[in-house]
Amino acid sequence: MVSCHFPTSFRLSTAYGTYGAPGAPGQPAVRIQPPVVQTEPLFRGYPLTAADAKLLTTTSSLSTKRTKCTPSGLPLAPFVAKLYDMVNDPAADECIYWSKSGTSFWVTNIDRFEAFVLPSYFKHNRMAFFIKQLRSYGFRQKLGGSFLDTVKEWFHAANSFCRDNPELLAKDKLTLANGLSRSLVYKDKEKIRLLEKQGVYVFPDRQVVAMTGDGTNDAMALKRADVGFAMNISGTQIAKDAADIILLDDNFASIVTAVKWGRNVYDSISKFLQFQLTVNVVACSVTVVGVFSHQQPVIVAVQMLWINLIMDSLASLALATEPPTEAVMRRKPVNRSASLITRQMLCNILGQTVYQITALLSIYFYGPQWLDIPAGHEHEDGGHNIKASVHYTIIFTSFVMMTLFDEVNARMLQGELNVFKGMMNNRLFCIIMFITFSLQVLMTEFGDNFFKTRPLTLYQWGICVACGAITWPWQVLVSFFSTRLFARPRGRVVAPTAI
Repeated sequence: MVSCHFPTSFRLSTAYGTYGAPGAPGQPAVRIQPPVVQTEPLFRGYPLTAADAKLLTTTSSLSTKRTKCTPSGLPLAPFVAKLYDMVNDPAADECIYWSKSGTSFWVTNIDRFEAFVLPSYFKHNRMAFFIKQLRSYGFRQKLGGSFLDTVKEWFHAANSFCRDNPELLAKDKLTLANGLSRSLVYKDKEKIRLLEKQGVYVFPDRQVVAMTGDGTNDAMALKRADVGFAMNISGTQIAKDAADIILLDDNFASIVTAVKWGRNVYDSISKFLQFQLTVNVVACSVTVVGVFSHQQPVIVAVQMLWINLIMDSLASLALATEPPTEAVMRRKPVNRSASLITRQMLCNILGQTVYQITALLSIYFYGPQWLDIPAGHEHEDGGHNIKASVHYTIIFTSFVMMTLFDEVNARMLQGELNVFKGMMNNRLFCIIMFITFSLQVLMTEFGDNFFKTRPLTLYQWGICVACGAITWPWQVLVSFFSTRLFARPRGRVVAPTAI
């Protein structure tokens, strides 16, 4: 219990005026001093010792000067800046201090650390939340540190968090571009401009900057950012008009979903492009060789229309309906000015093109001898009408089989060795594959003079299917060697950030 006794006549002086009764003549007004309070055991049964009182006094009067920027001018995340000042604060040495090497720091006296040090630097006093923040910025636990309640010392380190080296704080995950917390609204636009100018670089270009906001004051920052996210329920109309994307449910998890589907659409375009370029290069090459060697195309116009249907309409439905997976979120960000055709895609296209052209030209020039069938160009009728032949039918069917089987390979863009991974998750892809194969069988067996085809024997069908199936192991070889021949893209890769 606290009791305070006041004189019968007193005067209270404050910044807003003087209150109370006047004192005795010639005596100054009386200022009321704060009473001394006797404190009960302060925290989890720990009494307030002299050391605690000193720690409480020193940490409550900390300097307001914080480490806000690195020497290069790149702003630091508020958490990292406060953490660096906290570890360097001599008043908190009892609870947090640098290791001898200066590359990590110790946290001891957990209860006192939560009671006195954490509230002085952060808006919470929970060690569990402090550990979670450390993890989000790339700090790791080392040398036997444990999260068990029986252990009272935790040892943490990060590659760029070192004593007397604040310039290293701009590396890895420690800058404002990662884990940037919401601060004063009027500073957001300045931060976005500084991030774009100083740059968190992915390959040679700057990273895309995203901004979330719901108020009218966020409009300028939303407009300035590459991608602006506004809240639908709590957001103002001005913020919605300035944003590029509106979160209908005000759920930040929707941003992750938007990124996932955006990357999936990008991958679908790349898959379709990879497939189409392969088919076009092979078809043009075989046709040109046939025209110059025997003055007639190997694949006639009506057959080419069927191939165009396979590689355009049916392939777009099959490849563009791939559902997104968690793997797309674990990949590196794509350079904003990068070409749609990556080096791995170029290797896939060239590898499949070389195999398919070689296989088709081998059948074209040596097929009649190997299979004991007449050559296709010998069935020319007066130099105008090309009659159906078994030879050209085998070439046409083999080309369709290789195109159909290569559709499976086109799903792989990163050099994956397992070309069948996730194929069964897309039912539409499997259905289109089956329908295309069935239509090709009907066209070959019953097309006759309309499609310029002839029925094939079981042995000849086996050759055509084998030519298509070889594209799978061939793709594995192409992926295996291409991923080892080409070095990885240069540049420091930084995780995507939403501001």
